[in-house]
Amino acid sequence: MSSRQKRKIDRTNGRKSAGAKSPAGLHASAQNALRHGLTAKTLVLSNESQSKFEELMEGFLRKFNPADEVELELVTEMVAARWRLRRVWLIQTAALDLQMDRMEPEIAEQFEVITQPTRLSLAFTTMANSEKSLELLLRYETTYSRAFDRALKALEKLQRSRLNSTREEELRNEPIPLIPAALTQVKPSTAHENAAENAPKTTANDSFRPLSPLETDGETPHPGPASNP
Repeated sequence: MSSRQKRKIDRTNGRKSAGAKSPAGLHASAQNALRHGLTAKTLVLSNESQSKFEELMEGFLRKFNPADEVELELVTEMVAARWRLRRVWLIQTAALDLQMDRMEPEIAEQFEVITQPTRLSLAFTTMANSEKSLELLLRYETTYSRAFDRALKALEKLQRSRLNSTREEELRNEPIPLIPAALTQVKPSTAHENAAENAPKTTANDSFRPLSPLETDGETPHPGPASNP
């Protein structure tokens, strides 16, 4: 067995023995934490729904499928931010409803007929001008939205890096394909053909030489006496 095969077997055995560090194990750990209230105790209020929080966490776990404790922690941060953001929305709605109820006698004295959007506008304007609760709720809404976005971006970055590392590891472990010997040998006929193709070619113009008048009569010219300059 080659060393590469041994390393691959060791990694496989390590993943099998990871237990709670595997995605399935992390999911089970998160479910145990929800079942025993370990996570919800710090997030769910006494008048809030525990089952709704568990549904939210379960949905995020199925969606992002964390592979380790760090990814699971980021998913928990996202769930916490989303849960608190929902709470802010609920408080905003309840605060406006309460303000409209408080202003009901005053509105009845000033208006014979009033629409519901007008009642809401009066309540919103009163809260915005005289109370800081509405401004504080809007600030919390922005804070929780940003916390959710930060955790989401960090989680996506970690998961991309993990996937890239996994692909690189798989490519390194892939066996190198062997090239058949027939593809590496040059056939003799092919070698001769290549030599013939690379040899310089002669044309009709290269082999043609004009004959002298003596050569045309079948006689070979002889050198005459040297002339004096």
